[in-house]
Amino acid sequence: TNDAGDDKTGTATQCECLVNEYVGSNVCKPCDAGYTRLAGDDPDSVDTACTTCAANYFADGIGACQACTGARTNDAGDDKTGTATQCECLVNEYVGSNVCKPCDAGYTRLAGDDPDSVDTACTTCAANYFADGIGACQACTGARTNDAGDD
Repeated sequence: TNDAGDDKTGTATQCECLVNEYVGSNVCKPCDAGYTRLAGDDPDSVDTACTTCAANYFADGIGACQACTGARTNDAGDDKTGTATQCECLVNEYVGSNVCKPCDAGYTRLAGDDPDSVDTACTTCAANYFADGIGACQACTGARTNDAGDD
């Protein structure tokens, strides 16, 4: 692509590859699924490669991007040629036996648990639930409310 406005009597300009395209044999080609690349490669220059993992993919530590499984997520930007990264559990999920599982009604948990690590638990009360003082979150009744965050 090239933005409008080049003056045909001025300096030579060129078209560039789009976002998620790389240069191969002087042609802009689409990145494979799971990979990204910034726009701007010059197809008349050297070959390039898509080396950044897309959202919900992780770097496997041996040169590739792999898809997150189940309810796991990962932000885009991991370098496939770098250190291995991981996918994490979503908000309101905990780790049980290396699996991201949803919190029970009335409980919350921040995103970011590593399902390949230790088990975690949802211990914070959700909005409109309160800590009952004996280890549980109870629903507010009637028109009563409570902010999330009790534990």
